[in-house]
Amino acid sequence: MPNPCWPKHKHEFRLSDALRNGRLAQIRCRYCKVQRYYLIEDLQRLFGDIEVDEVVYDRRWRCSKCKNPDTLQIDLVSPSASELQSCLVRRIDRIEYRMRVIWKDGPL
Repeated sequence: MPNPCWPKHKHEFRLSDALRNGRLAQIRCRYCKVQRYYLIEDLQRLFGDIEVDEVVYDRRWRCSKCKNPDTLQIDLVSPSASELQSCLVRRIDRIEYRMRVIWKDGPL
């Protein structure tokens, strides 16, 4: 019986590979059927050069409409020129970091 779990390092397809092919990332919610397009450069800036399948699982993205965390699916698409004119692409406006202080009681 063959091993059902394939090794990840054998045929990785990273964000840099998708950037070389000039594609867009289509992230779609399987629950509420909302789909959004993202530029690969923005995803690479946000996550680094990780594997494409890991993007939706890296920081536990949630759907912006239904707020479910485990319903997102990523596909790489090469839209035609007519589809590019009609699709809206999400871009990074700014990145905000939250600083959270955790206190610990102890002797002086």
